[in-house]
Amino acid sequence: MQSEKKFITDGIKQNCRCDGRGILSSRRIKIEKGVCTLSPGSAQLNIELSSPHIICGCKLEIGVPEVEDEGIVNLSIELAGKSLMTDKERMAEVKSLIEMLMLNYFNKKQLCIIPGRKCWKLFIDVEILDKDASNLIEHISLTITSALEDVKVLATEGIVNKNTKEEYIEILDGTVRINIDELPIITTVAQINTSSVLDLTAEEEGCADSLLHFSIDKNGTIKGIIKENPGRLAVDQVLSAANIAKEVAAHIFSDLGTGSIKYKLS
Repeated sequence: MQSEKKFITDGIKQNCRCDGRGILSSRRIKIEKGVCTLSPGSAQLNIELSSPHIICGCKLEIGVPEVEDEGIVNLSIELAGKSLMTDKERMAEVKSLIEMLMLNYFNKKQLCIIPGRKCWKLFIDVEILDKDASNLIEHISLTITSALEDVKVLATEGIVNKNTKEEYIEILDGTVRINIDELPIITTVAQINTSSVLDLTAEEEGCADSLLHFSIDKNGTIKGIIKENPGRLAVDQVLSAANIAKEVAAHIFSDLGTGSIKYKLS
């Protein structure tokens, strides 16, 4: 194990990785929308020359709001097949990170039907298909974004009878799309020794001293940062990682609509 780790870290120092990439290059990612015919919105993320990685399905139902003029968003993340307690704990950590860095910025007001009475409840269900999937935080955020872009919501109008106070929901013609213009994506910059590295493989993640997850919107604004792993970082390393993350986010937002993403920074 130590010899494998040394082989990986020595390669990183020379800007050379086991799969031939440079340290600031990604694998090619393919994202396909509409993969679940029974879901109003779905997406699947695959890594080129690899098994399917992540699938996300969204569903909607009408419920009672927790906040008067907002709807409800519920995220679940599971690992396919049998999972150990450590896997479940990790999925809980990943869920918390996605909620803090991404879904906290989702505009829930668009899910309101009748303020204080009726709203849409949006369920986002993510399943990780490959037990060796890596760079999970970034890849899950991209899969969720694509699934939300695919969501079609029934057009509705909420009505409250002024005399009886009874509420009605009228189904209108057509569907509406969810607005995710302000929703950030998450990009991850790893630190291995003194090098910043992008899109780690599972083996490389075992060598990472620290992982910085950046929440970045379409305007290049950093909305939040969360660090994982115990490695220490100097201020200049964090600032350098932030600039790298912003450049990566710009590439991703540019390519996301094409369904094929691959970035390589100089």
